[in-house]
Amino acid sequence: MLDVAIIGAGLSGLALAEQLQDGRRNVAIFEARERCGGRILTHTLPEPELALDLGPTWLWPDRQPRIAGLAARLGLKLFRQWDGGHSLYQIDPRQVPSLYIDVETHAGSRRIEGGCGRLIDGLLKRLPDGMLHLQHRLLSLTDRQTHIDLVFATANGDRQLRARQVVLAAPPRILEGALEAAERVNKALTLTD
Repeated sequence: MLDVAIIGAGLSGLALAEQLQDGRRNVAIFEARERCGGRILTHTLPEPELALDLGPTWLWPDRQPRIAGLAARLGLKLFRQWDGGHSLYQIDPRQVPSLYIDVETHAGSRRIEGGCGRLIDGLLKRLPDGMLHLQHRLLSLTDRQTHIDLVFATANGDRQLRARQVVLAAPPRILEGALEAAERVNKALTLTD
């Protein structure tokens, strides 16, 4: 039986797993997709310094000290967002764009050298082998008072596990949709028996 099952291998799930890995707890992370990162996705072009963030891009160290602290702990370098030049905005495509007057467009924002995906890579390197389970889509959770039964859909069929605690570290709408879809399928199968 697991002590803690973490559902979702995005930034929150991976950061929690890193914090919980003290050798006293049996912790596992389950991710429905083939990749980690959740909303964070960075594509790197052939040149290492060309990283394209397709999700979150900026961080504000003064307003997001935990993310800035995580980046520092992982040894990641931050750089200022380039703010030079003029900004334009256009409300009506039939009109000429107007000059947008703003002293500091990005208000002290920073970017992570190599992209935000480096946060995910850094956390993954700190996790022990066997802790992460990709392509494990949660189908159901059942509270049994002393433990929680979990059922996952995997490439090799359904997998059942037990955990003392479960942390849902994925967007509620995604979890809700997955669990509702599984429930509808189960009801349909029950009605046809």
